[in-house]
Amino acid sequence: LGYESEFEWIKKNFGVYPAIRGFDLMNFNPLYGWDDGSIERMIEWGQKGGIPTVCWHINLPVDFENYTLGEEVSWKDCSYKPNSSFSVANATKEGTKEYEYVQLATKCLAEQLLKVQEANIPVIFRPYHEAEGNTGVGNAWFWWGQEGAEPYKALWKQLYTDLTEVYGVHNLIWEFNSYTYATSPPWYPGDEYVDIVGFDKYNTQYNRHDGKTSGPNEDAISATFYDLVELTNGNKMVSMPENDTVPSLNNLMVEKAYWLYFCIWYDNGSENFLSGDDYNDPETLKELYQSDFCITLDELPEGGWANYKSGDVKPTDPTEKPTTPDYGFIPGDVTNDKKINVFDSVALKRYLIDYYSHPQPQVVIPPMASPMDVTGDGKATIADLTLLNQFLVGKDVHFKVYTDPNLVTE
Repeated sequence: LGYESEFEWIKKNFGVYPAIRGFDLMNFNPLYGWDDGSIERMIEWGQKGGIPTVCWHINLPVDFENYTLGEEVSWKDCSYKPNSSFSVANATKEGTKEYEYVQLATKCLAEQLLKVQEANIPVIFRPYHEAEGNTGVGNAWFWWGQEGAEPYKALWKQLYTDLTEVYGVHNLIWEFNSYTYATSPPWYPGDEYVDIVGFDKYNTQYNRHDGKTSGPNEDAISATFYDLVELTNGNKMVSMPENDTVPSLNNLMVEKAYWLYFCIWYDNGSENFLSGDDYNDPETLKELYQSDFCITLDELPEGGWANYKSGDVKPTDPTEKPTTPDYGFIPGDVTNDKKINVFDSVALKRYLIDYYSHPQPQVVIPPMASPMDVTGDGKATIADLTLLNQFLVGKDVHFKVYTDPNLVTE
């Protein structure tokens, strides 16, 4: 259908482009690798101010046992599915054929990622995704998960170390795909190797709770969201890096499932996840894209991520003389480090996640006492997080600090 078809469809129907665009670097490998232009498109997207997110369906020769390292293999004889002739445990043991193959694949990957790094573009990187599959050894969907959690985690850590320490790739935001089975926690590589935890939502045909058997499933799956929050004790943001139906704005708000981002699987002619009516309702999507809840490309700084506001920035014109009292803090400076940046957004989000995970009476913020209350309504809510995030991406907003000592909140 063409690389730009989905984006032009979104622009035509909703009036905006999305902030995040998905890519796959599977074609850069030691086997049949060909240049499909993914790197150029990633750089172009980043230079427009967009955010690239990348997965890596890295292939193996189906007949790995008889494969000679460095040999060219037709893509028809390769697969990322489980492979009985390949040992995942061996892939992290020096001197083995599996180890040498993974090293070749990592080198191919690093060469491409360094091009993006040289263009000063950060990337959300989601390698070895959906590893656990349907839980348990023998139920994996991909070769990297076929031997269970321990070999998988060793493989993840090896890739992390090789890319960062051997090749000097430092523009990656590492995203781990998790599930919420009882068996899922042991698959987590660890906080030091992960920046974001993601869940791939495909539930139009199963796991429904809306009484329907087909069509879009707009459930915000809040139970899944908070299970993933709990997985890292609230230390990591939670995303939806692949999905069929995007949850509706109403369900996101009612269920208080504040997913970091969503990324709809592509249209392929036979299954149109974005533009067809089997998976998404265009009116639901339009409402979400055009709401304050969703940040789109036009709301991101022009020229790339390097232009994001941070450092000693205050949400007022620095040439203006202060017209408000000194409250002893900077509104929006949740971490109290005299700066307003993404870490304040993360801190406020963690507070809200903890609050909604453990319901309690709404905390009343005393007048002029909290940098979390940037809307000035006397509470810390999603509205404050939304306003703070709008400021961080460059929107012209102003923070309010209420001063009425008689303000009553529920």
